[in-house]
Amino acid sequence: MRHILGVAGCLLVAVATLGGQSPLAPLGVTEGQGKDALFESLLLGAPRLPKLSAAFSAAPDGVRVAMVQAACSAARGYADSAEFQSRYADHREANGPGREPTAPTIDEVLVSQRKAFEEQVVQMKTQLTDLTPAQVKTLEEGWAEVRQRMSDMESGPRRAELEALIKQRRAQQMRMYEAAVKEHNERWPLNARALVAIRLKEFLDATADVNHNAGVTPRDGVRVFSDPALEAKPAVWKLLFRAGKPASDAARDCASQWLASLPAGPA
Repeated sequence: MRHILGVAGCLLVAVATLGGQSPLAPLGVTEGQGKDALFESLLLGAPRLPKLSAAFSAAPDGVRVAMVQAACSAARGYADSAEFQSRYADHREANGPGREPTAPTIDEVLVSQRKAFEEQVVQMKTQLTDLTPAQVKTLEEGWAEVRQRMSDMESGPRRAELEALIKQRRAQQMRMYEAAVKEHNERWPLNARALVAIRLKEFLDATADVNHNAGVTPRDGVRVFSDPALEAKPAVWKLLFRAGKPASDAARDCASQWLASLPAGPA
């Protein structure tokens, strides 16, 4: 459901789109509001869908169609602009999986381990100043044993075991990173136009069977579809139903033509 609502906002000006052209003036949508709504629609695929504006609802079919066509033209222009491309690239990078993980070498691990131990010894000697000679001797013997075990690890069989563990962890980190990269690229393709194509396809699929002759009935002060299956349809389907067939057809024609103009193939 998250992606199904993709471009309703940019195709039906009554929802949210770019203002400025004369057919859109009655809607009171500023250019900034329209750009933000379009960006959110394309990026997330699930914008908040407000009710049809009073100006759109009151307009005759011909004016509604003109509004949708003007909105479509403005939306296409913004989606193709350098401003949109840059904004998308910034968002994509900021929400990406980050840099490829790095893993320390076996030598780096061993050096870090010995350094941390010697720092701990120094700290203990600073804090434990009231020990008896016997207690100090016991501690020194314990530290010597630890140092010997470290030496054995640095040159003995344990080194190979530790190195194998480091490589195993590195491989696991890389698998997780590569999966995150794959998911990121599928959600937000490198090419912004590929994202637009995805949203347009989702919109067309979700609204392919809008039935403008469907019956509605009042319930608790609102009108709902008499057929429960239609009442369960996604919000964008209902939005096009409320917009009327001419405006709905104009929105779908816009989406179809826009989609056909975009390059096919992987992003």
